[in-house]
Amino acid sequence: MAFAMVRGWALLLILAMWSVQAAAAAKPPLHVVISIDTETSAGCGPHGCIPVPIEDRILGLHGGRYYGIDLMMDLLEKHGMRGTFFVNSFLDAAYPDNEIETFVHRILTRGHDVQFHAHAEFRCLRLCPRRDPGCWRQCTRHESFIGGNSYEAQLAILREGVRNIERWTGSYPVAFRGGSFDADETTIRVLRALGIRFDSSMDLPSHGLSKLYAANRVADHEGVVEIPLYAFRDDILGRQLNKFADMESLSLFELKKLVRTAERHDLRTAVFIMHSFSFCREPDSCPNRQGVDIFDRFLSFLQSEPGVRVITVKELAREYEQKPMDFIGSGYVPTYGYWTVLYRSFNRFTLSSNNRVFALANLAAALLLLALIFATIKALYRRWRSDNPA
Repeated sequence: MAFAMVRGWALLLILAMWSVQAAAAAKPPLHVVISIDTETSAGCGPHGCIPVPIEDRILGLHGGRYYGIDLMMDLLEKHGMRGTFFVNSFLDAAYPDNEIETFVHRILTRGHDVQFHAHAEFRCLRLCPRRDPGCWRQCTRHESFIGGNSYEAQLAILREGVRNIERWTGSYPVAFRGGSFDADETTIRVLRALGIRFDSSMDLPSHGLSKLYAANRVADHEGVVEIPLYAFRDDILGRQLNKFADMESLSLFELKKLVRTAERHDLRTAVFIMHSFSFCREPDSCPNRQGVDIFDRFLSFLQSEPGVRVITVKELAREYEQKPMDFIGSGYVPTYGYWTVLYRSFNRFTLSSNNRVFALANLAAALLLLALIFATIKALYRRWRSDNPA
């Protein structure tokens, strides 16, 4: 009798364990998108605009080695992954088509994804003399911009950009991202008219698209699906600041934490971002070896996580049409506290002025507190000595 009871409980335990494993196997993975905004600077200053060379900001040529998109592809491929490169579609206003096509074809040949990125202000390099900053300001404020512009103007601008991407890649783009995440409700209508099914411009809960979409949740609004960047909040002594998963500014600890939080809260899709110049931004910080190391180790972490799948936007777009619920998660927006922010500020101290200011301010406050404690102890000791003479 006792043996039968033990056997029964053992069978129930095995059945429960099997059910948990089956449920875990049936749950969709967390889809992680590694997106790289591939662009240069227009090089605008008080005396005009002189675009930064493609070799600097996209290829990252420094000391005879490349620290731009080629290194990023090397690291992704090392871990069996592919990335999505959102290429500024108006680069042709400043650079020859053959230079653009060369690096775009290299991305595609290596099996990575190229999608539509629009820094519409680059169009002004075609419309204005390079030594005329007044014309540039006029153009970018009244002609070549996206969010806030009319439907007709946005349609003309984005149609031009689509044609460029199609010409360079040989295929029509499936996804769009505004330059500096610039997009509004009108942009969504324009994308629908152009037959672009996916957008990835929403970076924060306060973004201009927040009336249509929620943060951290893939959603369809009248035929255009938003794939938002992974948003979170810093809570610094009660003051909350909206952030997004920018691999240029976060520590490895935070990147891992974001992924594990996304898994725990069933986000299902998490978009991380960097730039083609993340490893080689300025001559005095090129190469950014810490950034390269963090990226490599983050990819290794993703590869080791059984519940994570790294996917390109093109793959996501294709699979979403078959199983949309695999990508539509909870929309949870995590909040991280003071100590996480402090760790980031010291970990990436040399890479950001904000990190340096926060770290040094906290260090100064800590030293001041220690000085006050020491002064208080010293005063108490003196008082004790005066009250208790030898």
